[in-house]
Amino acid sequence: MKTVYWAPWDRIDLLEPMYLGFTEPVNVLEDLQKRQNKENNQDNFLNCPAFVNSSKNLFMLNSPVNIDVDIFPDHLRNNLSDNIPFNERNFILKQPSLLNAYTVRSAGSWIFFCEEELEIESMHPYMHKTPVSDAGFYVPGRFDISQWFRPLEYAFQMHEGNTNFKVGQGDPLMYVNFKTNEKVKLQKFFLTEELLSLSMSCVRLKNTWKQRNLNKLYDIFKGSKIKNQLIKKIKENLI
Repeated sequence: MKTVYWAPWDRIDLLEPMYLGFTEPVNVLEDLQKRQNKENNQDNFLNCPAFVNSSKNLFMLNSPVNIDVDIFPDHLRNNLSDNIPFNERNFILKQPSLLNAYTVRSAGSWIFFCEEELEIESMHPYMHKTPVSDAGFYVPGRFDISQWFRPLEYAFQMHEGNTNFKVGQGDPLMYVNFKTNEKVKLQKFFLTEELLSLSMSCVRLKNTWKQRNLNKLYDIFKGSKIKNQLIKKIKENLI
C-alpha cells in the first residue's frame, strides 16, 4: 500500500473562505458501483478486470465553490448573487493556449505528495456528468509526486465560441489517477505557510529556469535536499 498525502492548496488568506468546501476525494470505481445494474452480470463493464484494474486508484475531485462567469473581450461578469464570495482567485483569464478560444483557471487547487515514487495523472472527469463538459475540457497532466511538490491547478480550455463558465459547489472538476498496482491510501494534511512556501519554490522555478524537462526538475528537487523536511512538516500537520 502507498500513502498519498493531500491538501487543498492556495494562498492561505484566499484558501480560508472556501476551505470547508473541499470535500474528500471520491473513489470513482466505488462511486460507479453504487449505481451498478446488479441484474447484468454477464456484460457489465464494472465487472471487467481490465476496467477495475485501471480505475482502482482513480479519484474524483469536486468543486469547492460556485462559479458562474461570462467572458467578454475586456472584462469578466460574475453572475452569482452578491452574497456568494467571488475573490481574485475564483476565476482567472489566462493567456490563450489555442486560437479563438479562452483558456481559464478556476478554484480549486489540490496538492499531493508521496514518500515513494508515484506518478499522478490528472484528467477531465469523463465518466461523470458535469456542466463544464459542454464548454471545454480540463487540461490534463502527469508527474511524479515524490519528486516534485507542486499543486494541481484547475486549468480549463474553453471550446471556440464558448464564453460562459459555470460550475456548482460539489460538481466534478477532475479525476486524479495514481499509476501503481498497489492500493493507495489518501491522508489529508493542513497546508501551513511553510509548506505553501516549499510548493511555491517548485511553481516559480519555471520563471527562472529555462529547461522544462521533468527529469531535470526532479534532479533539482533531489539536489535541494528538502524532501526530508517536507515529509517531516507534512506529518506534523496530518488531519
